Amino acid sequence: MKRIRFGPGALAVISAVATLMVICSASTAVASTHATAITRTMVTAHMLAGGPKLGPPIPVGKAKPDGGIGTVAQAQECAPLAAKAGFSFNNYYDTPDGEYPQIVVAIAVALAESNCEDAAPNADGATGIWQIIAADHPPVTTACLEEDQCNADDAKIVSDNGSDWAPWAGDGYQVNLGVAEQGLFSATITLQSQGDGTCLDADSTDVGNGGKIFQWDCNSSDSYQQWFIVGSAGSQPIFENVGILDNDGEAYCLDADASDVGNGGKIFQWGCNQSDSYQQWWFWGSNNINSDNAEAGLHSQGTGSTCLDADGTDKGDGAPIFQWDCNQSDAYQQWN
Repeated sequence: MKRIRFGPGALAVISAVATLMVICSASTAVASTHATAITRTMVTAHMLAGGPKLGPPIPVGKAKPDGGIGTVAQAQECAPLAAKAGFSFNNYYDTPDGEYPQIVVAIAVALAESNCEDAAPNADGATGIWQIIAADHPPVTTACLEEDQCNADDAKIVSDNGSDWAPWAGDGYQVNLGVAEQGLFSATITLQSQGDGTCLDADSTDVGNGGKIFQWDCNSSDSYQQWFIVGSAGSQPIFENVGILDNDGEAYCLDADASDVGNGGKIFQWGCNQSDSYQQWWFWGSNNINSDNAEAGLHSQGTGSTCLDADGTDKGDGAPIFQWDCNQSDAYQQWN
């Protein structure tokens, strides 16, 4: 191979250029690392969980058409709506930025459309959090779409149960995927029985493994009726009680008794464990149209056959919550 010789002047130029390239490369690496750390805190958990590989980190500051990237707090607002609508936690949608759980995409779309805030009909008639046009999707009504849960339920229908987001493809939802995922797994949810009208409550006087879960009159300020959605992309969520964590500093979750599966089987508190399938739950969305009640069934992943049920014969404060064979038409298994 022929060896090329350079004179002193050429060598000086080459050295200067090489130094400049090193400086630029280092600056770019620092900026890239900083952006990645800010935007995608859930990627590692997702990959450790064994789910499909997520897309690349979302660039910080990339604006969506209607004014920018949403916030985690905004994502937390629409996460419970999407969960009760029945968007899947463990079925994936292939976005231009990689595969994401359908519920994460649903939240990202809501952030792009309205920042997860109520939105009156615009000039085109698009209404509500997911900006749906009633005239394009009969028999849904504009009045229904102005109600948050109805809007979420209809978004699930329009998106073919979360499998087709083409109607929203041009609205910049991809830049919100990272924020949507963070908001989902830090949101809180409350569950009100359609049949009894009472709420799912953890007994504050009986905290620990086997502690009581019962019905209680709904009170939005009662933290024992609030549950963190805990999990990682690709797995069914567990529900950690907010009141116990805030007041006792311990993590206890909603659990179906694995030794007592069937009608009347126990539901109780147990130390949170994301890998415990008896603490994992999935929502069966009702696909209701023109109703602001979710009426969502909550299925136990561990038992595979029973659902969360409020005793219809014993209503009120302290009344039982138990397992029962899943029946989506049973109002005592429907949760709003």
